[in-house]
Amino acid sequence: PNRTPYQSSLGDAYSSLGRAQRRREYFRDALQNHHKAITIHERLVTDAPNREALKYDLARSLYDFGRTLGDSGRAEDAIARLRRSIELDPGFANALNTLAWMLVMAPGHPVRNPPQALPLAQRAVELVPQSGNYWNTLGVVYYRNDDDDLARTALMRSIELRGGGDGLDWFFLAMVHARQGDKDLATEWYERAQTWC
Repeated sequence: PNRTPYQSSLGDAYSSLGRAQRRREYFRDALQNHHKAITIHERLVTDAPNREALKYDLARSLYDFGRTLGDSGRAEDAIARLRRSIELDPGFANALNTLAWMLVMAPGHPVRNPPQALPLAQRAVELVPQSGNYWNTLGVVYYRNDDDDLARTALMRSIELRGGGDGLDWFFLAMVHARQGDKDLATEWYERAQTWC
């Protein structure tokens, strides 16, 4: 059938399957299913460009595709999909947060760009201020932008919201304190992070 609800559900099913495959690290299969979902959702948006719900679905499909591309080591492609997702839905906090994370954590990759990550992470926290994960990302972004005071504040907020936090908070707090010359606190946070590994 070519009806919109059926096609939209089919696209959602491909996205769900792709997410499940990504979690099991079946990246090739996941990418194929995400591509099918995007093809369906793009066609629906082209046919009805004023239907916001269809743009929402396409934004989520692009987000899922971007996550899978990132997890499979294709950071540049992932970032392009995440940017497109945000263009379709500027209030999509998960996409904002994930893109900010990729822009500061892509290991030794030319896509690393902490200044570009900052407004994305700030917007994600603005949209969902009770998300400890988003505060963690914001803290890491501040750290990568050499703003240790704001990094420490954001990471402590992450710890508060996430019931004590985890190694992602503690390692970056150790680095903040080390860079500020407080070796005792740096060591304390680093040792705590080591227990998490």
